[in-house]
Amino acid sequence: MKLSGLTPEGELRFFLPQEKPMISLDIGLGEKELEAVLQTVCIRLDEMQVDLIWRGTQPYPGFDWLPEMKRMEVAVS
Repeated sequence: MKLSGLTPEGELRFFLPQEKPMISLDIGLGEKELEAVLQTVCIRLDEMQVDLIWRGTQPYPGFDWLPEMKRMEVAVS
């Protein structure tokens, strides 16, 4: 990735990882592997670091079902 105009030095270059994290979720309906989608890239210029925020989604029976949810187990690797 190449960005211009963020630093006095000119261009800022870095690479985003090609691999996605593995996300699994169990809300009492069995463990499901979720597709990891890159949601946000936060560039911290003072530290010259990049934070990546990933998300995954899982359908569920609906808002009225939430009180019946027996567990929420999330694993990220």
